[in-house]
Amino acid sequence: MQNDSFEPAQNKQTSPNTDFDAVCQIKSKFDSMPKSYRKIADYLLENPNALTDSTITTLSRKVGSTPATITRFCQSLNFSGFPEFKFCMGKGILNSLFRDEKINQFETITLIKKKLHFKYIQAIEETITLISERDLKYAADSIMAAEKIAFFAHGGSGAVAQMLQVSFMQIGIPCYCFTDILMAHMIAEQLTKNDVAIGISNSGSAKTTVDALKSAKGNGVTTIGITGDANSLMMRYADIRLCYNARINDDLRYYHIARICETVIIGTLHTYILSHNYDKLKRKMQISKGSSLKDRY
Repeated sequence: MQNDSFEPAQNKQTSPNTDFDAVCQIKSKFDSMPKSYRKIADYLLENPNALTDSTITTLSRKVGSTPATITRFCQSLNFSGFPEFKFCMGKGILNSLFRDEKINQFETITLIKKKLHFKYIQAIEETITLISERDLKYAADSIMAAEKIAFFAHGGSGAVAQMLQVSFMQIGIPCYCFTDILMAHMIAEQLTKNDVAIGISNSGSAKTTVDALKSAKGNGVTTIGITGDANSLMMRYADIRLCYNARINDDLRYYHIARICETVIIGTLHTYILSHNYDKLKRKMQISKGSSLKDRY
């Protein structure tokens, strides 16, 4: 019989350290989970207090699974087993993280503001938590070492790519943005191993972006993918994977949240590069600032 009492081992490196990390583990891996695991995850998302008085046996009955499957589910999220999972998931913060904040038809502007405020905070916190510091540093160092930098995107992500181009140009890093599929393909074919190609796509399936990164990677270019789907086609061609978790589920009311997540990643890269290369970029920034002032009255 499994003992459900648990005190986490100190200095354990493989397990999430907080209940928020536990939440992020579920959400970030949900789409790639096998059907049996998604059934458990769905139940927990819909019933945030389900673990309060549950043993592994009672939970397995509730979700129509087996104790062994629940154990493997917990281990797939980097927990040692159900007791540790229950310990980390059983804290009060979960009620607010899992509460239903869906925006309904004819919602008042007051409630829309409150519900979107929650979703914005949640999206930003999850993005910051999920993005690997190692991958961010690798991406930043690759950008600084590159001869040419090309951004590929279209649609809403295309607008973010254009903002990224402006942000980098302002600190003296020459770069190019391509949202047209023909131009993207031609430029990607001409990049070399000394360059960096950055693809931005929430779905990770945008043809412009996928084809560009595929061509660039074939030429030995360092490729960076920014997406909301870690298992997407685009990520097959990304050397550096920067994934967020907007969880918008094709709901047009929340599509702009993906742009927020992409901006968080871009802003982190931009700030890190500027902070660590300020002296090197200072003269170029002065030139960029002088150029921008010519467009002002």
